[in-house]
Amino acid sequence: MATMKSVRTDGVGKIDVVDVERPGPGPKDVLMKVRACGICGTDVTFLHIGGIPARAHLGGDLVPVALGHEPAGEIVEVGRSVWARRSG
Repeated sequence: MATMKSVRTDGVGKIDVVDVERPGPGPKDVLMKVRACGICGTDVTFLHIGGIPARAHLGGDLVPVALGHEPAGEIVEVGRSVWARRSG
């Protein structure tokens, strides 16, 4: 099993870096190696409350959530149905 690093909530005000299984791209997906990633106010909210409410309307627990979106990086693998035009 190939792994990769993920940054996620780990309780109220806590962040943890964990190894997770590296996904393979589906037929219309690309797998990207993240070089930089931004966070937003929603991520900060999840950090302050310790996770994402799971079925909060049913009294569910908080679940750890991976932080960050708006990534920048390099494409390392493409699905079989992905078509890319190369310049040059």
